[in-house]
Amino acid sequence: MTAKNNIESKTNKDPYHHGDLRNTLVNTARSLLEKDGEKALSLRGVARKVGVSRAAPYHYFKSKSALLSAVATVGYMELTGTMVKEAKTAITPNDKLNKLGVGYIKFAVNHPQLFTLMSDPVLDTTSTSSELSKAREASAAPLLDAVGACIPKGTKEQIAAGGAAAWSIVHGMATLYNSKRLSALLDSNDLEYSAQMVTYQLDVTKILTFS
Repeated sequence: MTAKNNIESKTNKDPYHHGDLRNTLVNTARSLLEKDGEKALSLRGVARKVGVSRAAPYHYFKSKSALLSAVATVGYMELTGTMVKEAKTAITPNDKLNKLGVGYIKFAVNHPQLFTLMSDPVLDTTSTSSELSKAREASAAPLLDAVGACIPKGTKEQIAAGGAAAWSIVHGMATLYNSKRLSALLDSNDLEYSAQMVTYQLDVTKILTFS
């Protein structure tokens, strides 16, 4: 048995079975994050939960921040999938844009701890910069495509501005919703209706008037 295999050897309580310790660590960290928050998370705690030695996670992640960056990468991938799935029933470009926003808000509300982590500016982007950057770019692509379809004659700058406006609206609503500060204005018991009420206020075609 090699030194690495010895490090990753299973204990009696070890749920690690599939030969992919890196993903097991990421998935376990994500579960702990969503249950107890980022401050309660540690590499040692993740290793203990998985059932491997304290040193095992360091073969894949040099720090807690690097592990959290990997968790955030998974979060962005799931966010993209949620938005795209929500927008599948869209009829018009503007409808698609608004449904993407609803999907964004739903994801944020259903995964508040993960959503907060994904917006954390202190994530380690050294060892995982390529994966995290690609996942972030991929999550923005459906939004920019939808804005471009709404304003087909818009310049690259106008489409970017429309994307920024749409993102600001849904991100702001999601953040306020999660902090329970919207309940005085919107029905917090009906997330989808409230999300639609907000996202359908956006008209990116007005951006063309600034040209």
